[in-house]
Amino acid sequence: MIGVDLDGAKVDAALAALAERARSRGAALGLVDGPGPVLIARIAAWAGGLGAHDLVLAPVSALALSPAPPQAEKTGSSAP
Repeated sequence: MIGVDLDGAKVDAALAALAERARSRGAALGLVDGPGPVLIARIAAWAGGLGAHDLVLAPVSALALSPAPPQAEKTGSSAP
């Protein structure tokens, strides 16, 4: 969680750690606690450069597990 009380350098460090986690694990979720002007500006600048690092922003729903495919129904009889 990135907090509102962080200065620009600490926000940048937290965002860099988030990007590293995304690279190493394939995805990462970042949360912001009470965004203020500094935090919003740093996130906007960071997000603008994600493409250069082969990263993208995605909605949290993209991290949800997709449902399992339905399994074939098993019956005790071989008749249709």
